[in-house]
Formats: sequence, C-alpha cells, structure tokens
Amino acid sequence: MLLSRFFVQSHQETPDPFADIVVKGIMTQGDKNLVLINDGIYEIGETVAGMRIVGISLNNVHVLMDGKLHALEIQTDKPSENQTP
Repeated sequence: MLLSRFFVQSHQETPDPFADIVVKGIMTQGDKNLVLINDGIYEIGETVAGMRIVGISLNNVHVLMDGKLHALEIQTDKPSENQTP
C-alpha cells in the first residue's frame, strides 16, 4: 500500500506555470515596446507572476522563469457559441 501511494504521488503532473497568464496585446509607446498581460501593462525588465520580461517582439513576449527562457504568444479570443468563426 505504501509503495502504490508513493508511485501515485511521484507521478503527478506539475501544474502549468503559464495557465493563468494571458498575453492580450503588444504596443509601442515612443521607443519602447509594452505588453498587456492579464490586465496589466509591462515593459522589458519588469516582473509579472514570477517571470521577468526580457524581450517584447511583434507577436510574442520572451520571459525568464526559473533560469529558462520562454516565448509567450498573443492569445486571441475564441469565438463564442453564438458567433460564427
């Protein structure tokens, strides 16, 4: 019984650290790029949800989390059930 409990606990999936992050848009203000993440506006060098923003390009944001570089793309809304695609 103890062995099967250990087996189940050791094989649980780790939660997605980006599950609650929504990149809504990218914009420029003067000579800097800004990104709209969830309901906040951020620029390079700022930290959001434990991620440091290290780059903002036309279609994605580059963040550093736990020493690893990740690219997050702008998420577009899916059509609702009442809308046609």
